[in-house]
Amino acid sequence: MNESFLYESIIYGTNFFNETHIKEIKKVEYGKYIEIDLNKFEFKEKKYWDFYLNSNIRNIDEASDIIERSIIETLENIEKDKKIFGIGVSGGLDSRILLYYAKKINFNVKPFIISLKNHTEYF
Repeated sequence: MNESFLYESIIYGTNFFNETHIKEIKKVEYGKYIEIDLNKFEFKEKKYWDFYLNSNIRNIDEASDIIERSIIETLENIEKDKKIFGIGVSGGLDSRILLYYAKKINFNVKPFIISLKNHTEYF
């Protein structure tokens, strides 16, 4: 049993590292995945993406414009011949922004949430 994990989970509602309640089992860090070579039985941790800072951005408005263009370009690259576009909405800022821009470029959007049965705090 991993006592530090249990302590953090009780006090903070989560833990901040890659630990689990079992000492020998670790969780995959956020933004990463595990690649397994089945021939060598090797595990490699890989990043989904790499962050880089563009030092040519002069102010917050320019940064906002770049983000907005990136979101719109990404959405426009999705096949538009689909009849309905579903977006999982957690209520957080990121899912609401995605929903806003999808509607802005005329996607037929159907937002949805996944909740526990009879769990009404999200409604």
